[in-house]
Amino acid sequence: MSRIETLEQLRAVLGDPREATKAKVLSHLDEQSADFIRASAFAILSTVSKDGVVEASPKGDEPGFVRIENETTLLMPERPGNNLAFRPVEHSRDRAHRPDLSQTAHGRDVARHRSRGNLRRRRPA
Repeated sequence: MSRIETLEQLRAVLGDPREATKAKVLSHLDEQSADFIRASAFAILSTVSKDGVVEASPKGDEPGFVRIENETTLLMPERPGNNLAFRPVEHSRDRAHRPDLSQTAHGRDVARHRSRGNLRRRRPA
């Protein structure tokens, strides 16, 4: 078995994506994506550091816990938990450029949302 290191090598194995598949990749949320997000009760938030280290954190709550601020912004609350932080926030900025949110909804497929990410503090009431 040989290691695949380039997109060209990967395409030689997988072939090209179908047009219908490429049409699913959007720069914004469409109504179908928004409906899926509202129905989802589970997500995995993953980040990749510049040195290639992947961290994945499961997140869950009532369906709709991931809120839609606008067609390009999702908001996800941080819940009390184990409070693990593998890198201080000031050193995690290198991770924020490659977040990936995978969601599932009962009776539906999995949806992935790739974008730039950042941390926000809740606005005072």
